[in-house]
Amino acid sequence: MDPYDQWLILHSGLANTVGTADPDEDGRTNFAEYAFGGNPALADPVPWSVGTSGANFVFSWLQRTGGSVVYEVQECADLAAGSWANSAAVVAPVTGIVAPDGFEWKRISVPAAGRKFYRLTTVPQAQILSFAPLSAKSYGFPSFTLTASSSSGLPLVYTSSHPEVATISGNTVNIIGIGTTTIRASQAGNSTYIGATEVARTLTVAPRTSLTVNAKTDFGAVGDGVADDTVPLQNALNYLSANLVMDGGGCLVLPSGTYRITRRLKFEREALPHGLNQGVTLRGAESAGIGATILYAATQEGALFFNVNDTEGHFFQFGVRIQDLQIQAGAADAGAAIEIQRMPTADTIQSVIPLIKNVAITRDTPFK
Repeated sequence: MDPYDQWLILHSGLANTVGTADPDEDGRTNFAEYAFGGNPALADPVPWSVGTSGANFVFSWLQRTGGSVVYEVQECADLAAGSWANSAAVVAPVTGIVAPDGFEWKRISVPAAGRKFYRLTTVPQAQILSFAPLSAKSYGFPSFTLTASSSSGLPLVYTSSHPEVATISGNTVNIIGIGTTTIRASQAGNSTYIGATEVARTLTVAPRTSLTVNAKTDFGAVGDGVADDTVPLQNALNYLSANLVMDGGGCLVLPSGTYRITRRLKFEREALPHGLNQGVTLRGAESAGIGATILYAATQEGALFFNVNDTEGHFFQFGVRIQDLQIQAGAADAGAAIEIQRMPTADTIQSVIPLIKNVAITRDTPFK
């Protein structure tokens, strides 16, 4: 089969297979495309033209200047796959033609005797990613931007190995939880650049070391002895729990006043990791007298409650501090107490007792 017929089969689906036709309407006939290894169904990415000079063919093209694109002239005796090789033809500038800004005309002149095919290609270049190590963050740290870059200037793609620790949207990191995740930067390349070697960085998210909230100003507790403050107080404790504060850095401040509670205030965290992570303080103004902070237990359920050891053996409640307040029973069957469940050993009790400081438990009605 004639090489031209083979070429037509390779590029099947042409609107017109006649040698003088121009199915892609880029100004080059099928024969011209064939002679220079092109695809007649697609417009050529590099503008080029063909002419003659004596016994030579002149192949000229417009290419970018001052950029990173590397152009290469290739030739082959037929169009068999894998037969293209770099041409020894000398590339020279084209004079007398004005090129657009940022471009220049180049050409080769090759003998017309003997059949060869020529094409102009671009050689993908290597690119290098720069990605500085990531500093450790604390839970609650605001979203931040990744600043890795490629020597190519192409945009990067980021991934996080543990989305429960951090997620990524574009180049913005959103901290979700505590732990460690690997953030990878990659660049797949294009016709000018080959894909870059991926770079991985470790991001460590630690628990907060400090977070103080106010029962009244932050969570709407009233503290007048009439309004039911159970929900705002529990919401405050839940907030400290959810924000994973540890090492004594979480504190719920109860300004002076009487806070009416109608069910247990629970010091616990249901989701993993359980507990309040070793360090939440419930701090009032004073345990007695004018300006005291009073937790007014209006029902049998009105008590402070936390597990020191849950059924799975998790000891996450160590470090809870309750200080400078009064727990007062407001009814005969009210539960004015600090209830501690599942303390299996004496060592556990010794670990908890010192964390209760300047706390008075009183009753304004006879015990029922």
